[in-house]
Amino acid sequence: ISDITFVDSLTGFAVTPYIADDTAFIVKTTDGGETWFESLKGPTNTIGGFNRIMFLDVNTGYACHNFLWKTSNSGQTWFNVNTSGIFPENMFVLNEDTIWLTHTNSLTGGVFRTTNGGASWQRLWSQIGQNPDKIHMLNANTGFCALNSGLRYVRRTTNGGFNWNDVDNNQTFYDIYFADSLKGWFCGIVSPIKATTNGGLN
Repeated sequence: ISDITFVDSLTGFAVTPYIADDTAFIVKTTDGGETWFESLKGPTNTIGGFNRIMFLDVNTGYACHNFLWKTSNSGQTWFNVNTSGIFPENMFVLNEDTIWLTHTNSLTGGVFRTTNGGASWQRLWSQIGQNPDKIHMLNANTGFCALNSGLRYVRRTTNGGFNWNDVDNNQTFYDIYFADSLKGWFCGIVSPIKATTNGGLN
C-alpha cells in the first residue's frame, strides 16, 4: 500500500505501487477495512502504479502516478484525465476544477496546475534538477512541496504555486496533514515527525 484515504468511518480506498507481475491496484472497503475488493486493476504500462489517492466526497476521487485517474461513482469505474504529457508523481485536488501535479523530470517537470478539470495545464514553477515529488495545499493559495532525493527541501507557496520559499532545508516529507490553516504535521527523513502551529512558517 502506497497511500490510503477514508471518506467516512466505513468507506475507504487504498492504492499500490508497482507490485507482482507488474500490476497495480486501487482497492476499496465499505466495512471500515475488514474486507477489501478491487476497484481498478491493470498492468503498470497502461494504468501506472499509484503514489497518491484523494477523494472529495464518497463519489468523486482521483489517483495518480504517471497517469491521473478519476472516478465519479465511488470507484465503480475509473477514467484517465488528460495531463498533456505530464507524468505526475504526486497531486493535490482542491476541487473538480483545480488540481496540482508534481513531476520531477529535470527539464520538463515542475509544479503544474489545472483550473478547468484537466482540459489544460499550466506549469507554474520549475527548477532544473530540483523539481518536487510531493505537494500538499491548504487552500487555493497556500501549500507545500518537497523533494525527497538529492537536494532535499520543504518549500511553501502563498500564491497558488507560482513562487516557493524554503521553510526547512535538508528536510523533506513523505506525507503531510493539516488540522486547520495553522496546525499541521509532516513525516520526513531527517526528523521523522515535525509539527507547525503557524501554517508552516516554522
